[in-house]
Amino acid sequence: MTTLAARYVALPSVMKFAIIALSIVGVYFGLAEPALDRINQLSSRADGKSALLKKHAKGAAALKDAADAVETGIRHFGAVEAPVDSEERPLKFNQAVDKILNQHEVRESTSTSRTAPIGPGPLTSKVAGDYRVDKLMKDIQFIADPASAAAVIADLERLPLVSTISQLQIRQAEGKDKTKIVRVKMVVETWVLARKGKK
Repeated sequence: MTTLAARYVALPSVMKFAIIALSIVGVYFGLAEPALDRINQLSSRADGKSALLKKHAKGAAALKDAADAVETGIRHFGAVEAPVDSEERPLKFNQAVDKILNQHEVRESTSTSRTAPIGPGPLTSKVAGDYRVDKLMKDIQFIADPASAAAVIADLERLPLVSTISQLQIRQAEGKDKTKIVRVKMVVETWVLARKGKK
């Protein structure tokens, strides 16, 4: 028996229990307590990561819903080009609209163009501070048979340069062959970026 063990055996019972209790407390605070703290830290980090993953999962669902809505919109109305700061956009827009009107051989076609700023809304809130969004509006009037008129409207809606058809009016045309033709009045728009303070 070693000297240390002999001394322990010679101690009174109360001292033996005290040494055992102190050893247990020492082991707990020296080993178990740091291990429990580490486990709690890891658990807290895991909870944080789990919450972040759940947030991303919800965000992914929202993004998927938004992508589905965009895809449905494109399928129904066609793609729309975003507003750009380009002096070519009005020229390309007017040429593309005129080409569609000529393709369908509409009669008595007239058009005028005007520009106005777009009011506050989701689009304007996303534009940089030194720009504004203007709408270039082309007021169009023509007469055609109903099938040609419908084809013109459909082709204009599919044209990416056309941001929207903001007004549309179709009436029976007056005259001898009024049962075979309609008069169409419409406002077709493209949206452009313009620097604030620039007319």
